[in-house]
Amino acid sequence: CPIGLAEAFVHEMAHQKLRALGISLESAEAIIVNEPDELYASPVRKDKLRPMTAVVHGEYSYMHVTQLDIKL
Repeated sequence: CPIGLAEAFVHEMAHQKLRALGISLESAEAIIVNEPDELYASPVRKDKLRPMTAVVHGEYSYMHVTQLDIKL
């Protein structure tokens, strides 16, 4: 499915943009100062609490895919 493939590329590109800023799924060099052991509810993934860096990754990638879908 070309749309699914485009969504997957955009999703992963968003993660790479955050990694380039020093924000991985488990830790951050800048911007996010929350401790990795502090867990939060994620609006995207409901099955478990996640560190703030993972919450930001989820929201950021979801936002990019949503924008792609709007443009399509």
